[in-house]
Amino acid sequence: MNEPVALSVDMVRCTGHGICAWVFPQRVDLDEWGFAHVDPTPVASASDARRARRAERACPRRALTVTTAPAVSGRPTV
Repeated sequence: MNEPVALSVDMVRCTGHGICAWVFPQRVDLDEWGFAHVDPTPVASASDARRARRAERACPRRALTVTTAPAVSGRPTV
């Protein structure tokens, strides 16, 4: 089974090309100026994880990052 991944955007690096939203529209939206905003919810399906990595590679400014999502335990933390 694949580990869930999370997609994030570095707003300092993002220059509004919009390629990420074209590659992965299910998780990336563009604001009125074309800057990316991503859904921070972990991506669990293998196909969506591939799309996230493809969007990360497609960004000309390397503003997107795909990381392994932290494990969620059923117990509350203090």
